[in-house]
Amino acid sequence: NKTKARLMPEVHVIGQLQGATGFAEDCVFAKWRVVPGSDRWRYLDGEDAGRTFMATRDLKEHMAVWNRRVHVSFESTGIHGWPKFFVEVYFQDEHGRIDLCGYGFCFLPTSPGLHNRTIAVFRPRGTTTEALAARFLGGYPQYEKPDVVMNPQSRFGHRTESTGWVHLQVSVVVRGFGQHVELSSDPTIAQVSAHANVMFPAPEQKKKKKKAEHQAAEDEQQEKSVKKTKNKEEDEDEAEARGDDDSSGGESEQKSRAGDGDADDNENDSSSVSSARGSGDDESSDKKTDAKQEDDD
Repeated sequence: NKTKARLMPEVHVIGQLQGATGFAEDCVFAKWRVVPGSDRWRYLDGEDAGRTFMATRDLKEHMAVWNRRVHVSFESTGIHGWPKFFVEVYFQDEHGRIDLCGYGFCFLPTSPGLHNRTIAVFRPRGTTTEALAARFLGGYPQYEKPDVVMNPQSRFGHRTESTGWVHLQVSVVVRGFGQHVELSSDPTIAQVSAHANVMFPAPEQKKKKKKAEHQAAEDEQQEKSVKKTKNKEEDEDEAEARGDDDSSGGESEQKSRAGDGDADDNENDSSSVSSARGSGDDESSDKKTDAKQEDDD
């Protein structure tokens, strides 16, 4: 049991209820409590309820400052029923009567770190007679069970009026969610804690994730370098092929030119031979003519 208790996820909330703004009344104070939404949550340490002193609204900043410390710790078997911060604001009129300003609530932040929350405060409006009576005699309408404010189904259809805002500043620290989802043997708890493990990853999972991201980046870089080298080799092969084509083209052109030169030489030789033959025939014919002429003589 002690081992299980040590492994239970924990949520620690440390902060302050800073003050109130927007209220028509000058002197206000608040009652607050932290309310878990299911029986999965168990109170560990700190104050899960309290109240502030009565503060007078500052005329420059228009804020009644409380700065009431808030410190509470819970352990849980899952994230269902995440705690809510519930507040009731009261005021004191000029006759010293204490009356209700309104109700408000918000979910405590689910992520670790420093957070600021502004809680809207409202109260039931009631009938016209009740409103007139409250204005002149005091006694605004109130809920018999204020928790109805935190249930959206129960407060549906209620006539309300806004009265102001309450400002909350808290730091949230979580512990053990990642270990709990790894070591839990209860399938229900493991299923619920799996969502918490996504929201609050364990240090080992963070290291694994970082290592996987680094490996993916290295693989991508290596793939780019291989692709670049391949493209370079293809370009070199293409350039070499172009050079071979150019050289073969030059040789064929030279051969064709040489063939043309040989044909021209052959043609010149044939023309010279024919001209020589023509001149020889002319000389022989002349000799024959001269001999015939001598015979006749």
